[in-house]
Amino acid sequence: MSMRVPNGFLIKRAGARMTELAGEDVSLVLETGIEVVAAGAVPSSESMLHYSIYGTDPYANLILHFHDDAMLERFEGPAIGPFPYGSVELAEAAGRIAESEKVFMIRGHGFVIIAKGGDELVERLKKWKR
Repeated sequence: MSMRVPNGFLIKRAGARMTELAGEDVSLVLETGIEVVAAGAVPSSESMLHYSIYGTDPYANLILHFHDDAMLERFEGPAIGPFPYGSVELAEAAGRIAESEKVFMIRGHGFVIIAKGGDELVERLKKWKR
C-alpha cells in the first residue's frame, strides 16, 4: 500500500504486514525532478508500479496492491500482464491502465485498487470483494 505526499509517496517495505506496521517499515519515495530517491526502509519491489500510477493519475492518493490467489481465476474486470514482479513493463502497463481504470488485475500476480481517499478505498474494496 502507498499514499501520496508532497513530492512523492509513502510505501511499506516488502514483507511488512499491514496489520503490524512500524515506522521502520515505511519508506518515503521522493521525485526530485532529477531522480527518484527513497529514505527509510528499502521500499517494496513494486515501488515502480506505484510511482508510475501516481505519475499518470493525478486522482490517485492511495494505492492498494495485494494478492488474492483465489480471486485471480474469478476476476472479470480489466487486466494487464502477466509481467515479472517489479519490472519496468509492469510499471508502465499499470500507469497506462490507471488513466481509465481504478480497479484492475495483474494476471498471475494480484490486484490494484486506486482511490482519492480512505473512505473511497474501503468502498472500492467492498464492491470488488462482492
